Amino acid sequence: MGIVSIAILPFITGCRNNSHCSLECTINYIRDNMPYDDDDYVNIFSEYPRRIRFGCTIKNTSDMIVSLPFKTMQDTTCSSCFKVMIKHTDEIPIMVEQIGYYDKYNLMPQEIIKLEICSLIFKYEKGKYGKMSLQDLLRLIKVEYEKDINDKSLSENKMVDVDIIWNKDLLIQCKKKGNRDNKCGP
Repeated sequence: MGIVSIAILPFITGCRNNSHCSLECTINYIRDNMPYDDDDYVNIFSEYPRRIRFGCTIKNTSDMIVSLPFKTMQDTTCSSCFKVMIKHTDEIPIMVEQIGYYDKYNLMPQEIIKLEICSLIFKYEKGKYGKMSLQDLLRLIKVEYEKDINDKSLSENKMVDVDIIWNKDLLIQCKKKGNRDNKCGP
């Protein structure tokens, strides 16, 4: 494990008035399943089965209850969703898992939620980015929240935008060695 400093995107506060409301989603950690110091292991796969997980925290800093719908692994009711883009245009397949339970349609004032976005790098362009160093890969990746107004009917509260920011002390977690007994990769 190590800590990496990354430039912070512009700081955006919570709801300032009733016309526009946005929340901050802070990416606090990255989990990379590629063993960073085991090239022999990684090279045995023609397409390395890589997954990168983004650990995020969202806090409702406003003084009102807001609606924050998004698709998760268990709930695909919503059209609004988190997305991981590479080169700012191409969407990578992802799974979103909320950590702990909360009513995502009604986020209370000062409530904090945690979620993990798992990006399936190995399924993108036949594993083209599977063996790239994490630092190089992160320069190409952008995480977004796409709000769909059709989800407005899911809650009586105001739907919000989400601004993604990177924690200045981003925690990086990755394995040093691969598990050679695992036939499917890490």
